[in-house]
Amino acid sequence: MLDTRLNSYRRARNLTYEALGAELGVKRQTANRYCLPKAAADHRRPGDLPSEQLKALTCGLIHAGNYAEEISEAEAVRMMAAIEVAERAQLEARHD
Repeated sequence: MLDTRLNSYRRARNLTYEALGAELGVKRQTANRYCLPKAAADHRRPGDLPSEQLKALTCGLIHAGNYAEEISEAEAVRMMAAIEVAERAQLEARHD
């Protein structure tokens, strides 16, 4: 089963569309539309501010250039592992 990078992230973090929207500074419906594949009729591309929020939220691993790419479950697992490694590195850098 394929899913978009952003929706894979949302599901892995157990975020509702409302919670994801709050993280990105947009409404629930807008967050839902960001999570759809580009071919979907209701798909929307994030604007500049939500794109920056998304990049910060995911340590740069999900961004305006790849958020709607459809990936497999195995690719999603690898992506989330990379995000967790980047988050740990950021935390360690703050403590140094």
